[in-house]
Amino acid sequence: MINILDQTPIAIVGGGRFCRLLLELLLSDQFSGHQPKILGVADLDDQAEGIQYARDKGIYTTDNHEDLYRLKGLQVLVEVTNDSTVAKSIEKSKPKRVKLIDQVKSRTLLSLLQIEAEKFKTLE
Repeated sequence: MINILDQTPIAIVGGGRFCRLLLELLLSDQFSGHQPKILGVADLDDQAEGIQYARDKGIYTTDNHEDLYRLKGLQVLVEVTNDSTVAKSIEKSKPKRVKLIDQVKSRTLLSLLQIEAEKFKTLE
């Protein structure tokens, strides 16, 4: 599952704590050379910690996840909200060319990334 992000243009829907953790991992040295290209982050709350972190890193932010659909080259949307209706809404409205990683799969993805980061630290 981690391979799907390898140098892939992605956007994240949900800008809370989970988003921040995911961004910190993806932007860390452990994934240098294999990082996805993070095109944007969407959340209704422009003060959410993941949105603020993304903004600080120069990543595009918006309060409407459908704005992410227009990002050039977007291939994967990672949905990290706590609202089960969001993934259903995205699935219906997203462009066909864009793959969706829903909140369940995104939690697995975070766990896998954390394991890889620990392996990296151990091997250093």
